[in-house]
Amino acid sequence: MYLLRFPKHPDMFFYSVRNAESSANFLCVLDETASQYDRFMGKMSGRPLTVRLVRPGESPECIRELAEIRLAASYRYPSQAVYQFAHELCHFRIEYPVCTSLRWLEESFCEAGSHFVLRRLGPSVFQDGGYAALADYAPRFAKYSAELFQTARRVDLTDPGQIRRFTMNCYLREENLFAAVLLLEILEQRPDLWRAVPCLGLVPEGFSFYDSLSIWRQHCPEELRSAVDRVCGIFGRDLS
Repeated sequence: MYLLRFPKHPDMFFYSVRNAESSANFLCVLDETASQYDRFMGKMSGRPLTVRLVRPGESPECIRELAEIRLAASYRYPSQAVYQFAHELCHFRIEYPVCTSLRWLEESFCEAGSHFVLRRLGPSVFQDGGYAALADYAPRFAKYSAELFQTARRVDLTDPGQIRRFTMNCYLREENLFAAVLLLEILEQRPDLWRAVPCLGLVPEGFSFYDSLSIWRQHCPEELRSAVDRVCGIFGRDLS
């Protein structure tokens, strides 16, 4: 087992069964995923992070208390690795656990993050870094995102009954994906909204979803509140 440092992120490490040379392309896509969040969410404040692959049949997860992300991905499928890592890294970038009423919204933002990153990893990202094989592979990232979007299940996010379902089970994946589609439309127009996502962890327990939205908005920087208002509008709420 090798412990490899991310090229652009000295506080991030990857446990690999391969040496640095044979892991270079795989490590590069993880590194570029982290760079996308740095660009739009701001750099992390020196928090160490380790990433490892788990055995087949296990699930990807972020374990905040261990500062570890586990991926159920393969060296052969960089698109899958980016999809999973972007999702789990979004969780990790929210420093504090998110309250129960907003946990499904956290899941939807993390799902949106996967697609946000996949759509930005075009050939030029890797040509500039000298990764010719990844530059050839790059069109598959956006294709992977588009194929996953086909599995989204449309729901009425203005329906309080639907919100209750999400609150009871934040892992309704096909429906989370539909919420992620709507969030992604806003994020692509207002990528600075990413800076509001860590503020989800500042909302205390004990409030309804709609009250929690209002508290989240109050914790966000003032210049981001118009973007947050657009998120609230998805749920039929005007908090401005």
